[in-house]
Amino acid sequence: MSAQVENSSSGETSIFKKPLLTLIKVFLFVIVFDLVSKHFVTQTDQHISLNKGISFGWFETHPVIMILLVAGIFFFYCYSFFDTILKFPVWNGLFLGGAAANILDRLIFGAVRDWLTLPFVGLQNNFADWAIFIGMLGIIGKLLFDTKQINKEYTEK
Repeated sequence: MSAQVENSSSGETSIFKKPLLTLIKVFLFVIVFDLVSKHFVTQTDQHISLNKGISFGWFETHPVIMILLVAGIFFFYCYSFFDTILKFPVWNGLFLGGAAANILDRLIFGAVRDWLTLPFVGLQNNFADWAIFIGMLGIIGKLLFDTKQINKEYTEK
């Protein structure tokens, strides 16, 4: 874990210097916001689709296998890449929070509730899906940037 840096004038520690705390806060925010948004949408007349599979309807007819697969990938990622997760706590908080929110939906409702309609394509998704997408873009971007920075430093020596 990275060292904490205190602000000398106030004695407070910046949230971004505490990667685990940042990760947990973003993770919980995504889960709560996603579940609350889905709850409010169910109170309206807006169309909600229940996605029993994963992307492109895969595993729709095998919900137990699908839940075990998604949860397994989630826990494997957390265990195997813990150091990397803490390097990018905001991006990983978005990614993992979105994944966890969708897993919770599957466990509670037997499907993921999709309600955000994408214009021009008619596909539906939810806030958790967007958090996963944005988080993954951020992780990939940071990994690419860090790799270029490491290569640059290595070639300058």
